[in-house]
Amino acid sequence: MRAELMMMDQKITKRKQRFGVDLYDTLALHARQDPDFIIESPSLEQIRGHFVTAFKDHKALRQKLALQQQGLVELGERREIAFPAVPGEGETTLGGKAKNAGKAANFLREETMYKSKIAAVEADMKHNKKKFGVEVYLLLVHLEDSQKWLSPDRDVRFLYDAARRDVTRLLMEKQQKETDLRALSGKSVI
Repeated sequence: MRAELMMMDQKITKRKQRFGVDLYDTLALHARQDPDFIIESPSLEQIRGHFVTAFKDHKALRQKLALQQQGLVELGERREIAFPAVPGEGETTLGGKAKNAGKAANFLREETMYKSKIAAVEADMKHNKKKFGVEVYLLLVHLEDSQKWLSPDRDVRFLYDAARRDVTRLLMEKQQKETDLRALSGKSVI
């Protein structure tokens, strides 16, 4: 039962993170289409600081990603030069084949390095969006509960309402499991 409670906490966190990815993608699309969106948008009134930070971090990560992808392209070009379609003289001898095997292993090592760096940057980008989502979700819940503030933007409102509804349902399921556990053990689970 305690494991189920921990799983419920993970589901709640994952839902908030998914909200962040969806919200960030929506807001970033608007920001790319209209450069003044970040400054003037009423939908960002309360979350502007969080979005600007996430947007700048994401932009830096996109630049890192582009550099790694460019390195991978350049590696492919170097490989084509090193291994032409028509084998040259000396590449059919045993010594030539051994030399080519060493080159091929080196190219494979470099390719693996670039691909792992690309995967790491993509993971950082996704983590950045998820972190944004958790922070903004908590802020929007606080604003809605304390000030009755709701975003005027329909897209933001739709994403927030769906996340809030899902998180509320998951919290109710968690509370029910806590009640069941207390009934079984006769103690508090907290």
